[in-house]
This record gives sequence, C-alpha cells and structure tokens, in this order.
Amino acid sequence: MRVCSVIRKSLRRARRSVVYILNHPIAKKDKFNALKRYVLFHLVGRLLPGPAQFSYVGNVKFLARPGLAGIVGNIYMGLEDFEEMGFLLHFLREGDLFVDVGANVGAYTLLASGVCKAKSIAIEPIPTTFELLMANLYINDLLYLVEPVRVGMGSSESMLYFTAGEDVLNRVILDERKGNSILVNVTTLDNLLREREPLCVKIDVEGWEFEVIRGANKTLNNDSLKAIIVELHGHEHRYSFSYEDVHRVLAEHNFSPFAYNPFTRKLQLLENFNHQKFNTLYVRDIGMVEQRVREAPVIKVLGEEF
Repeated sequence: MRVCSVIRKSLRRARRSVVYILNHPIAKKDKFNALKRYVLFHLVGRLLPGPAQFSYVGNVKFLARPGLAGIVGNIYMGLEDFEEMGFLLHFLREGDLFVDVGANVGAYTLLASGVCKAKSIAIEPIPTTFELLMANLYINDLLYLVEPVRVGMGSSESMLYFTAGEDVLNRVILDERKGNSILVNVTTLDNLLREREPLCVKIDVEGWEFEVIRGANKTLNNDSLKAIIVELHGHEHRYSFSYEDVHRVLAEHNFSPFAYNPFTRKLQLLENFNHQKFNTLYVRDIGMVEQRVREAPVIKVLGEEF
C-alpha cells in the first residue's frame, strides 16, 4: 500500500509539472523539446551519483539533480519564473546591488551577477543548500560579485530552528524542535545591509516573508530600492499572518503590485498581489523602472529573444 501511495504521489507531481511546462511562455513554443528535456533529465538524473552541470543564460551554468526545486525547471523551461526572472534580466545593470533573501542554490543570483554583472548578496541559511549555492558561484567564477551569507532572516536578532530534511524547501520551525532540524542564527535585513542600498530585493522564504519585511523598515524607506520580488503563494497562515499583511506593508512604503511581460517589456498594474502565481513583483518609481526595462539589451533563452 505504501508503494502504491508513493507511486500515486509521484504521478500527481509529474502531471503538475507537465501541465506547468506546457503552459510556460517559453516552453509552450516548443513543447516537444521541453518535454524531452524534462523526461531525459529525470531519467538520467536518477542514475548519476551527484549533480550534473547545465547551461543557463548566456555563458552562465548551474549544477542540478532531481529534487532541487527552484533550479531544475530552468533546464526544460529556460527561465522557470519567466515574468520575474525576465524582469530581473531587463532591470539590473552592472554596478547595481541585488539582494537574494532565500537564495536557495542561486537561480536568481546567477542571473543578476552572472548575466547582468550586478553585485549580489545571496542569503541562504541551510548548510547543505548553501554548499550547492557556493558550488554554483564557483563554477561561474562569481565570488568577486557575490557575497554569500549563511544566515536566517527575520524581524529581530535571534536563533531559530529550521527543518533540515526537506532538500531545498526547508523552513522555519516555531513549535518544539522535532525530527531533522538545525538551529540557525537569524538577523534582520536592515542589520545585514547597514548602509548598503539595494536596487532590487527578492524574498522567498517558504511563508516567513512577513517576518523578513518586518525587519526591513529602513531598507524599505530607502528610495534607492525600486523593486521587490516576493513569494506570496502556497504557505498562507503557516506562521499566523496573511499575505495581505505583506501587501499592506509594501503598499505603505509606496510599492504597487505589477505583472511583467518580458516579450513586450510592459508592466501592468494589479489591484492586489498575484493570487494565481507564486511570486508578485512590487515596484515604485514606475517611470524609472519602465525606462530601464525598455532600454535593456535583448536576452536570448532557448532560442527565444525578448
């Protein structure tokens, strides 16, 4: 019975992946090859002893193996988070500062520093995930542009338990320590940045986003910050707050939610955060942002230019 349950779960996961691929803005333009890459990766990946190297955008590469959520989708879709990653590629320039809160193994950081040549601070608290992040930085020779930081982010200086057995999807634990967990140093974004002024911040911390925002008041008040990409989907009320709380605080700092189309380079104002997608892009000083994305060089991914 347990074997049957595992098989059913795997089939459901595979079906969700296939549906997502077939509706992805880049992958749907060549569905056959996108699905071919998906099948080959998962067949061959199970036979390899460790991560394999794959091409990303331009000359950038990354290491991946089955189970590394947040990076493997780029193998068969080019840019898994097409709107947000496309925006990042059009928005950032050499010399800008990008902060990647919940960097995982570095999908966004590799684009920001490997392609755009911006400076990045990549924040990832889990040791095993941090090792993969470092490996991706090493193979791209990006440590001169990227500051990797192994620490948790929150609303105050503290120590918190994190799960440690959920591959790249580990998260904060607030109840009693149980199962496979680790104790992690936690600081605030304001304390980490001090006087540094990011142009763009990405926050993906498995439901802990509001706590990160609460610890970033000085950063949010700094006019140099123009864009925030934040995950607001899938973990509602995990930590006794709602995504409306995140939206409210960002709105109080004059950030508005937008959808971005990398093909047309158009930003569309939304009434609220994007309930249909994992991430929402928040922007202020829209005139400056629109000019930046309009003037950015053309990017080519899996044969598609935008």
